[in-house]
Amino acid sequence: MIRHRAGERGSASVEFLSLGVLLLVPLIYLVITVAKVEAATFAAEGAARHAARLAVATTSDADRARAVNGVVAQAMADFDLDPNAAAVRVQCEPADCRGAGAHVEVTVTARVALPLVPDWLVTNQVGGVQVAASATYSVSRFASEGQR
Repeated sequence: MIRHRAGERGSASVEFLSLGVLLLVPLIYLVITVAKVEAATFAAEGAARHAARLAVATTSDADRARAVNGVVAQAMADFDLDPNAAAVRVQCEPADCRGAGAHVEVTVTARVALPLVPDWLVTNQVGGVQVAASATYSVSRFASEGQR
């Protein structure tokens, strides 16, 4: 027959449940946070790549800006992120992006709000993570001004 000391009956299950909850809640929060940051990274990378492709293919500055902003907004929306949280920078070498062999670099920067963090902390640059991606494409050396 097993004898138990006084005061030790049933305490193992209570200890297991309390330690399990204390360890499981932060682990679940960490998994959700990593998933959101990874989704934002994928969105920024895809947006930069596709925006650079479109920027190379357009001929006017107005078309380029419209196409790049549309691609970035769509990529952010695809990953359930706020399209307004993304900033886009387009740099060209040479500055007009028109000549054959010109290089176009698009950089997309997005701020991701951490789960369960109030909005006022996210806007103060504390409760979020900033991710960035860039892509560079070249205008074909065989392209002429009217054929892109």
